[in-house]
Amino acid sequence: MSGSIHITGDATVKTDDNIAPNCGGDGAGIGSGEDGEMSGNIVIDGNAQVEVSSNDQGAGIGSGDDGNLSGNIMIGGNAQVSATGAEDSAGIGTGDDGNFRGSITIDGNAKVTAKAGGDHSGSDGSGIGTGNEGAFTGTVTIGGNAVVVAAGSDEGCGIGSSDWKYMNGIIIIRDHAKVTAYAGNRGAAIGSEDDWDMTGKIIIVGNAIVNTGVVDDAGNVLSNRIGYIGGGENSNHDSSKGHYILGSDVTINSLNGSDTEALKQYVNMHLDSEENPTNLTELDIRMENGIFKAEATGAGSVEKILYNGSETVPTVPGSYSVTCVMKFGEGTIELPIGTLVIPEPASPGETAAPVEYRMQTSASEPVQGNGKSTEYKAPVQGHFYQVVGQDGKNMIFATAQKKDVLAIATDSDFAMLTGKMEDIEALRKQGVRRIIFATKRATSTFLLSELLEKRAYGEIWSLIHDGENVAFTAVEKKMDISSILTRLQTK
Repeated sequence: MSGSIHITGDATVKTDDNIAPNCGGDGAGIGSGEDGEMSGNIVIDGNAQVEVSSNDQGAGIGSGDDGNLSGNIMIGGNAQVSATGAEDSAGIGTGDDGNFRGSITIDGNAKVTAKAGGDHSGSDGSGIGTGNEGAFTGTVTIGGNAVVVAAGSDEGCGIGSSDWKYMNGIIIIRDHAKVTAYAGNRGAAIGSEDDWDMTGKIIIVGNAIVNTGVVDDAGNVLSNRIGYIGGGENSNHDSSKGHYILGSDVTINSLNGSDTEALKQYVNMHLDSEENPTNLTELDIRMENGIFKAEATGAGSVEKILYNGSETVPTVPGSYSVTCVMKFGEGTIELPIGTLVIPEPASPGETAAPVEYRMQTSASEPVQGNGKSTEYKAPVQGHFYQVVGQDGKNMIFATAQKKDVLAIATDSDFAMLTGKMEDIEALRKQGVRRIIFATKRATSTFLLSELLEKRAYGEIWSLIHDGENVAFTAVEKKMDISSILTRLQTK
């Protein structure tokens, strides 16, 4: 499969009962057939609901038996996906004997369940990654507000490689993602089946929450077992050739990411003679004087910070993706760490000041500088407005304030900023003149004074970002007030 499959909108896709005994074929539920490489793109987003499975030895989503995966699988938006692999196959990834060297990305508000092995007791496969005897050299990224459950089978991992093959790729869990990873009976929750197979990098940063466990061949959770991060089922696996990057604000099995000593019971890091980890990097991300800073403690080091690929700190209004280039031995990786928003000047001739937000910042923790002549102040609190998703539930967002400009941001394709006119008036009295609202693919801004001029149309207003589409409405009279918006370029 070298083309593209895009499932979006309100589409519902469900395969037939492919695990029935009378159903043959080694192809993936969605993706390539037997012996066929999945080199194209599979995108599932919008409000799509997908429930797929395969038969014999194909992945639920990805490649079939003996088929490699060099393409890209992207699940985002508000999609809900359940993918079950067949015998010796991954839920999302490759079928039996297929190598994974592409990318799997799950972000936005997606909810994903990926299960290996289908109804085949004792088969080997990972929930997300490779099937039996498939090498893992690609990248799995789980971010945004995604909620993911991934379960391996037998010698497979929840996320990673399977029986007797290397996990030499990269697994990233970041932002506000919530991941539950179950190892098969003899695999790791995240990583590889054996310590010598774990040669890649496992990165957990931001405010990610990760829980691990182990399931038996029937898929039952084994409450007396520990799901390890790294290599295999045993606590004495030290995975000396792999590397782990942990952020201080992550949570792993209810433990803080900075609690290295306690995390040794779950993360199979290599320890020296004094019980100090030799392949662990603790990563601290912050902002100083309007510039992102990142400090690494341990085996890795920070080489540079890039804004849309440039080391130059931007001054032109817009939204800039920020990545941290890290070095490990002779190799480097680029790790996305956040977004920098530069608003338009508040008045003619005034230079725009950067307003930063981080995907890794929790909703209850305002983004601030370090107190050294930045003129940043704690942003006004969110009870003056709400950020909600398509289901009407409150979303996690970040805020920052520079002088009279308030920035509100969330790492999602869809989000609605809403509130009442009386609260806009209260914000004005607190000194806020302009609001910037930034989502994953759109950034817009408006003056509070111009919004208040629309008060005759009702007390409730809503600003919706849906991908690159933006709508601004006075809700009670359903009046379009988008004319007061200024769109900033999302780069």
